[in-house]
Amino acid sequence: MKKNQDNFEIEKCYDYYSDTLGIRVTNEYNYKESIELKEGLILDFNKDNVPVALEMLDASKLLRIKKSALRNITNIHMKININSDLIRLDLSVTALLRNKPLSATANSMVINEHNIPIADIELATV
Repeated sequence: MKKNQDNFEIEKCYDYYSDTLGIRVTNEYNYKESIELKEGLILDFNKDNVPVALEMLDASKLLRIKKSALRNITNIHMKININSDLIRLDLSVTALLRNKPLSATANSMVINEHNIPIADIELATV
């Protein structure tokens, strides 16, 4: 795992049967709230308003990639940009299908009606 800006390490978990991809920091944190960025894409924040987890329901559909490839994720890169008006997520995933790398992306933006403070955060696995 790669250490991130605030010394966060992240881990991923994909459940083939429910087609759910979970990404979270491994550091202990106190959960505060979840924000649905769009249907099936949920971002969790800790008590300090730092994004700490992402849950992607129907991940293969949102990423437009086969479920069997998501069993073999090799890299995840997630950028979260928060300003006074918007929360923006850019997610890229690399996975192997028959030993060939496939790249997939998901992007979403939502109005910052929760008044989450301004931040630029990058999280990645390698």
